[in-house]
Amino acid sequence: MNIARIVSKNAQRFPQKVAIVDEGQRSNYQELDRRVNQLGNALLARGIEKGDKIGLFLPNCKEFLESFFAVTRIGAVVVPINFRLIGKEISYVLNDAEAKALIFSRNFQELIWKTKENFHTVKTLIEVARGKSSLLHYEDLVSAGSDSEPTVGVEMDDIALIMYTSGTTGFPKGAMLSHGNLFWNSVNVNSHHGFRPEDVSLILLPLFHTAGLNFQTIPVLQAGGSVVLLQEYDARRILSLFKQEKVSSTFLLPYMWKEISEIPDLESWDIFSLRLMISGSSPTPIPVIQRLGKVFKGEYVLNFGMTEAGLNCVLDSRDIVRKNLSIGKPTMFVEMRIIDEQGKDVAIDEVGEIVLRGPTVTPGYFKLGKATEEAKKGGWFHSGDLAKFDREGFIFIADRKKDMIKSGGENVYSREVESVLESHPKISEAAVIGVPDEKWDEAVKAFIVLKAGEQLTSEEVIAYCKEHLAGFKKPKHVQFVSALPRNAVNRVMKGDLRKMNKENEPS
Repeated sequence: MNIARIVSKNAQRFPQKVAIVDEGQRSNYQELDRRVNQLGNALLARGIEKGDKIGLFLPNCKEFLESFFAVTRIGAVVVPINFRLIGKEISYVLNDAEAKALIFSRNFQELIWKTKENFHTVKTLIEVARGKSSLLHYEDLVSAGSDSEPTVGVEMDDIALIMYTSGTTGFPKGAMLSHGNLFWNSVNVNSHHGFRPEDVSLILLPLFHTAGLNFQTIPVLQAGGSVVLLQEYDARRILSLFKQEKVSSTFLLPYMWKEISEIPDLESWDIFSLRLMISGSSPTPIPVIQRLGKVFKGEYVLNFGMTEAGLNCVLDSRDIVRKNLSIGKPTMFVEMRIIDEQGKDVAIDEVGEIVLRGPTVTPGYFKLGKATEEAKKGGWFHSGDLAKFDREGFIFIADRKKDMIKSGGENVYSREVESVLESHPKISEAAVIGVPDEKWDEAVKAFIVLKAGEQLTSEEVIAYCKEHLAGFKKPKHVQFVSALPRNAVNRVMKGDLRKMNKENEPS
């Protein structure tokens, strides 16, 4: 099952149906399939072989999807690169992946031109849109290729994609995903979200990330639906596309949904097509969910997953309010347990580590045998997420295993403290870390972002936590910051917070 066959199959089923909308430019399935074949054959003619790695340094655009399906169609491996990275980070990913070619946007031309001498294995640079005359141009390559389907044998276990984990500490690891992983993840997503040919999905989350590509785009295209690509977040632009394209689903982060819910004239937009509002990464405030449901009439759900294992939990609309802090229940094709340090299942309401197995789970990390062995010990993928089941089978995340704080022999789960802090009416967002403490080994330190125009003292923050948490869990130190450091997928960089703490320690 070559994952690119979803394009050729739909070219047979719905040849004239729109597959991609990119800045008003529409490509139907027949056109998409033809260009995928042309690009695939052109890459083969350039010496790209099955198993070769091809970097994609592109924003959300039709060329990204054409390249993704062309590369996988010929049995090569896609390496999507976060377009917010700087030169040395791009070089690291390409060199670690041993990429032979790089397809990049003209927007990044100068960056690539300055950095290319550090690419150890890249032999071919392909630019989308014309820039440096000495480079190979994407459209020239497509035009040169035959439109017949390449005959390269691809098996379910063949690697299709290497996604480099965002990495909140240390160097990112390349999580390998096979054609089978992508296929079964798509089936898994569709078993819960029910994408169908008439669906139109707005894709704002970046395609270099698993949420944009694997949780949304591939499943929608597998179903024969249409994707509307958007490169930058703008709340009113999103509403405009909802109305113009009759968008039926999208996946946005909680802060985006919150901003949309606060648009004063939201009701006047008369948007009736939106059946599915998907969120992820953290809980959405209940008033936001209720307002969106009232205005758009669609269902609001939460997705939880990871690069290495695909979509593995969904919190459905019927439970989104009463189980607001939960990540939901395991998805159809994923087995999930929560285990203690001895590998035994924990009791209800007891915290342990989430482990998973199933056809969506990575075969391992590229060139990292030891890391793969550690992550998959006992035949289960160890997520590093600490969580608990409640009596109804809903899962609640407590913390990342590496972020758990040990204070006076007690476990303090940072997410629990952060949830209390963010419930304060004057606090916009918060993050906590463990810092060295002479008496307790570690103490809790909170980094606080206040809402615009609000004021709080450290003493007031600590007193508020004392009302809602056990004494050993409350922050001992508080630092107010203008913003929390986040990576490209909106995850708080706890390593940066630890650096900030060290910089503020008295010398």
